[in-house]
Amino acid sequence: MGKNWVKVMVKTEGAPADDVAGVLAEEFSVAVEVAPDNTVNLWVAEEAYGAKMDKSIIDVITGVFSGSSVTLTSETEKNHDWQEKWKEFLEPVKVGNSVVITPSWKINEVSKDKKTVVVIDPGMAFGTGNHATTEGCALLLERYCGMRVLDVGTGTGVLAILSAMLGAEEVIAIDNDHIAVAVARENVDNNGVSGKVKVLEGEIGVVNGKFNVVVANLFLGPLLSIAPMVKEVMLLGGVYIISGLRADQEKTADSAVRHEGFGLIDKVEKDGWVALAYRLSTPL
Repeated sequence: MGKNWVKVMVKTEGAPADDVAGVLAEEFSVAVEVAPDNTVNLWVAEEAYGAKMDKSIIDVITGVFSGSSVTLTSETEKNHDWQEKWKEFLEPVKVGNSVVITPSWKINEVSKDKKTVVVIDPGMAFGTGNHATTEGCALLLERYCGMRVLDVGTGTGVLAILSAMLGAEEVIAIDNDHIAVAVARENVDNNGVSGKVKVLEGEIGVVNGKFNVVVANLFLGPLLSIAPMVKEVMLLGGVYIISGLRADQEKTADSAVRHEGFGLIDKVEKDGWVALAYRLSTPL
């Protein structure tokens, strides 16, 4: 027996439908399709849908695609089998050099030989791993993962879990969405890293101490606003990894991060998206 879901129909001007679909699938971990008329359709659990969700969808699209406009309409689909819908869309995906992210129902299809396998069941949270921004962050974490890691806007917890698997001794994952926090905690348990990863609800202010690595796969607006706060929780010489940026937004984000005393040390670019790594070189 399924449950009720809301089909949200998204029309945009000034942003390619395929790119919008990719962003929404990654940010909200929703099943997404692009209709022949370039409407982007996505499905949201009825209990999670409302004006706040509409605003979040619009904010994400306009935040990533500057100058775009968005129109939303919606309808309820009764007894929709969400798990089956997800199975149509999600497959194991290789990110980084040796990392595979897979939903639990595909785990038997993944060879674990010389691979780090992260099992993620999205639920209603953000971050499936099926996007260039996640791959960019994964590559940079493989290169720079430290002993104490902070994952800002953890979503499903994929980057926090990966950090623990790559050798971090302590990982703090934060998100201001209570659904994301619940899903991330479940995924942490399912991957056997609950001894290393702690998931908290809230902003950067809820964490204590300083970190060797901070990773934030968000989008431009939040990245600009948190840059000064990230500096406050970084160890000198620590690495700050950011993504969720279109290539045309790189200069704006780079300027804001450099202003806080970080120097660019690495960059990954794929499909028009960038992930950047910085080192904190200026004392507080």
